[in-house]
Amino acid sequence: GTLLDAAVFNALLHGLLKARRLSDVLAYLQDMNEAGITANTVTYSILLQTHLRGGDFAAADSVFDAFRASGLKPDVIMYNILIAGQLHRVKAAARAAAAANTTPAPSAESEPTTDDAATAPPLDVAAFCPQMLEIMKADDIAPNVRTLTALMDLAAAAGAPHLTFELLEGMESAHGLKPNVYSFNVALRTALALGDSDRADALQAAMQDANILPDVVTFTTLARYGHISDDHRRSFISFLVAKGLKPDRGSYAIALRELLAAGMVQESWLLYTSMPPHLRRRILAPGLKSKFEAALSSLDAARMDDGVARDDACAVVRGECKLEDVAPEA
Repeated sequence: GTLLDAAVFNALLHGLLKARRLSDVLAYLQDMNEAGITANTVTYSILLQTHLRGGDFAAADSVFDAFRASGLKPDVIMYNILIAGQLHRVKAAARAAAAANTTPAPSAESEPTTDDAATAPPLDVAAFCPQMLEIMKADDIAPNVRTLTALMDLAAAAGAPHLTFELLEGMESAHGLKPNVYSFNVALRTALALGDSDRADALQAAMQDANILPDVVTFTTLARYGHISDDHRRSFISFLVAKGLKPDRGSYAIALRELLAAGMVQESWLLYTSMPPHLRRRILAPGLKSKFEAALSSLDAARMDDGVARDDACAVVRGECKLEDVAPEA
């Protein structure tokens, strides 16, 4: 007998969004509309995120236009979502460009594409970032650290690394906000991608001065660009655990890549089999998978150190069977 209202639907929609059940989000939004329940700012934010995660950027634009037309007042969360959406677009456009360079051009009989990121003009991020901050100011909304960090990430992705560093440097002076570890991680990754070791060192010193502890992403970024010792990269998981950090997918990928590069094939297999199953299923991108299989195939030994047959190990890496399905020699 409880009346359903926007808050109830928003809680349900948010749960479905987190579970990536995007079609269910849209279905329940239709139910909400048919029940005569008026959407609020939270509802629009969830719908906006749904379209962005689904890669339907045109629909996301329509949602924001409808939101502004509704007379509802945006909040900082809405703007953070919009900035994240631009980052999704930039990355989707980069993926589309990379795919176009490695796949044949579509024929006249090909299915039409709905990927508007592939045909959208490049983002003028140098204009977008200040414009977004001005629009927020006009709406009497102050950016938070997440807003500025998202703009930093967007600037780096869109080819304006100088703007990434400017936003970090102006975070406290211009906005009265203190950068957090996520802000420094974006700047550190940007500096290392440019090969600017001096700036990377300065950023680590600034983190230490601000009493900001590096997290697993910090160390994974440093390892990815060879900014920690060879020994630490080859024992990267142990290195992280010794610092009280929980390794993630990126950490395991770095560790596996380093072991393979050092020719430590048996150690690579033992690391792979020790990973949490949910990470093991996701870690082998095509390039890493082919290197791993080639390294296993080149072994002289017929069995791995844990007793699993080499050919079975190769089959596991190829995805032809699960690790649980192969038995080591008794």
